[in-house]
Amino acid sequence: MIAPLRVLTERLEGSRARLLIRVLFLTTATTFTLLPFVRFLHSGTNMDYRNWFDAGQTVLRGGELYPHTQNFPFMYPPTCALLLAAPAFFGKPGLILILSALNTMVWILCIRFSSTLISEQRAQNAPIVIANFIVIPFVWSSYHLGQPSLVLLALMLGAFLSLRHGQEILAGALVALAVAIKAFPLLAIFYLVYRRY
Repeated sequence: MIAPLRVLTERLEGSRARLLIRVLFLTTATTFTLLPFVRFLHSGTNMDYRNWFDAGQTVLRGGELYPHTQNFPFMYPPTCALLLAAPAFFGKPGLILILSALNTMVWILCIRFSSTLISEQRAQNAPIVIANFIVIPFVWSSYHLGQPSLVLLALMLGAFLSLRHGQEILAGALVALAVAIKAFPLLAIFYLVYRRY
């Protein structure tokens, strides 16, 4: 079992394999970025992008995010709606394209931050490729459903990387921004207290 993995690792480190990996990643990322936009233009389906657009438009119009007369259409912190106002200004197709492109940028950051947290030296391609193949369904669901999971992951990985380099204020700001987008990263505070950061 070890010998085939060693051969695979060696093959993934070659210059031709690196180029192939980069082309495959760029093709996948571009496809993931454009599919929600094209799907919206073709059929009008927009998953959670509709909620993001409505919240951003509510902020732009000065409306009430949490109306008293009905159930909550927006179940996220108000800061999230404030951050969505800028992309919502460009209309629903613009918002979908902007948020999908943001997902691509933070996916790249997640890969970079993860490989840096694994090793201070340049990480080998094999663990990065294998990890990306494992998480690709979750990455796709972030694009497909319009969820901010990749953004939150990038913020939390950035916070852990900042802590490793002794930048506590930056780490705290990144965790605070993640919590301001969606409340569940708040659970990481228990881990940080346990680790005595």
